[in-house]
Amino acid sequence: MKKLKIEKPQKSNDTVTRTIRMSGKTFDKINELSEKNEISFNSVINQIIEANNDVKIDIEQDGRVYVMHQEIQYVNSAIKQIENLVREVELNQIYTGTVKRIEAYGVFVELWPGTEGLCHISKLSKERVAKCEDVVSVGDSIIVKCIKINDKGQIDLSRKDALIDAENRNKQQ
Repeated sequence: MKKLKIEKPQKSNDTVTRTIRMSGKTFDKINELSEKNEISFNSVINQIIEANNDVKIDIEQDGRVYVMHQEIQYVNSAIKQIENLVREVELNQIYTGTVKRIEAYGVFVELWPGTEGLCHISKLSKERVAKCEDVVSVGDSIIVKCIKINDKGQIDLSRKDALIDAENRNKQQ
């Protein structure tokens, strides 16, 4: 999994500053998301600023991003939002997600803000499931495993595989 390098917070003049070092790929990913959603890169950054009590975000040419505010919780929240923008789902990894929508054929699970996948009804449980609502409800937190990412970037998830993997890990311990 790609990680952004985050430096320790620095404090000066009652302002907390944290630095993230992003690669060119990170900028490309943010631009790709911006184009997909028909909004500008600046719009994405402005949304993060507004959502975090007007944090100051400075982006340097060399990939350093400075996030500043008087309160560390807004700095940390902004950094987390930037990380989530560029974070990618990895095949065969287990995630904890939130059930966002239930359909007859399966449930949509949000892995983190802006990233959702489908867990087909046949992959919800080790037993046969008649209705998704018999197993989960909207808002439930569930573990899922990424079993496929198609050419369009759509994510297939399996709660059944995640549960089996968890059981196998427990048996080995």
